[in-house]
Amino acid sequence: MNYDSNLIKRWSTGLLIALPIVLLIFSGSTYLFYVAVSIAALIGCHEYLTIISYAQRDRVKTLIFSAPVMIFPTAAFLGGERGLHCALCLGLFAIFCWCLFTDPLSRERRNQAVDLLLAWIYTGYLLAFVLLFETNGIPYRSLIFYVLATVVANDVGAFFCGRKFGKRLLFPSVSPKKTLEGAVGGTVASLSVGTIVAVVLIPDFGLLEALVTSAVVSITAPLGDLIESMIKRQHGVKDSGVILPGHGGLLDRLDSLLFSFPSVWILWQFWSKIS
Repeated sequence: MNYDSNLIKRWSTGLLIALPIVLLIFSGSTYLFYVAVSIAALIGCHEYLTIISYAQRDRVKTLIFSAPVMIFPTAAFLGGERGLHCALCLGLFAIFCWCLFTDPLSRERRNQAVDLLLAWIYTGYLLAFVLLFETNGIPYRSLIFYVLATVVANDVGAFFCGRKFGKRLLFPSVSPKKTLEGAVGGTVASLSVGTIVAVVLIPDFGLLEALVTSAVVSITAPLGDLIESMIKRQHGVKDSGVILPGHGGLLDRLDSLLFSFPSVWILWQFWSKIS
């Protein structure tokens, strides 16, 4: 009963957030989209730093340390690919200067700096790739929807196949409920849905490009989920937050996308070069 109740809550929340996201993708202004990505990066970074107990989970300090993550979507929005990479260099430089001018010989400060930089890259730099889909003539709205549809298909396929046929555990030390059968179901679902969506909505995608790109997403999506599960397990945390009933935190929903958006963008650049 508890499980069914949580499942209903999970799907209800998913449906409630799906409509605004689809409207934002196809009808929202570029600026509104940038604002949404920046807020998502900020919340995701705050949740990540909370998971690893950064700043002793002091909410105000954690928010202050999270705020710079918004430089990545801002740089991508204003300067495209070059802007995003410049922001990464600036972030790295700022972190080293922080170590140099606060406690230069402390290993603890170095570890704090590494944790903070990793948080910024994981939640800000990777997510900011979604804003690069608007540059260089890329039809970013259909491409973003394609990535989301493929990732959701993977999640849904893995869930139902795992629930119906799951017997062999996939990665019990990290995610004890995920099964090999579920992973296979997720791969089939993402390949099917992703290929159809790509061929229909992205004119420059042929069948080969659609299949290969969907296959890559079918790998990056579950691995992104497992990576976040690993981080939570390392720190004894079940969910990244409570902002989404039935799901946990925002980072619990972004995890499958964080490596999928950059992967699709890189593949898109590759297809453009050889076409």
